[in-house]
Amino acid sequence: MEPGLVLPISHVFATSFKSEMIRRLALFDIDGTILTTQGRAVQAMMAALEDVYGLRPENDGYLMDGKTELRIVHELLGASGRSRAEVEAGLPNFWLRYSVALEGCIHPGATVVYPGVSALIARLHDRGDVALGLLTGNCPDAASIKLGAAGLNGAFSFGAFGERHEER
Repeated sequence: MEPGLVLPISHVFATSFKSEMIRRLALFDIDGTILTTQGRAVQAMMAALEDVYGLRPENDGYLMDGKTELRIVHELLGASGRSRAEVEAGLPNFWLRYSVALEGCIHPGATVVYPGVSALIARLHDRGDVALGLLTGNCPDAASIKLGAAGLNGAFSFGAFGERHEER
């Protein structure tokens, strides 16, 4: 599946699950819902922005909650005087640098899974009638790195991610 592509749920069920068994759909966000990286993901993003765009945007007081990573990049760089065209031109390199920066700072010791989350995911998975997916503002690589550090890689069968659209 192409990263960032959102497929109709009927297609997801037909290709990924025994649709006659699935009766419920449980969608999870990552940051602030499943886990926290204790600010390390923000540090990785700022480092990648600086590497690619040559500036470290001011992010004190900036709320990332509920936004896609693409929107965050546009807002931070726009507030620093970068045009949309400049931001778009650097995005392919930014996503690569961001993934590298995340891999360097996100690890199990710095990632905290919120209480009850692992047990809830396991319980829902064991039921057999629930499809578990992600609905997140993270790009696919960020989601995978964060979930891997949390011991949750493979817990979700599908997802919708935030690297292609500014709005969720």
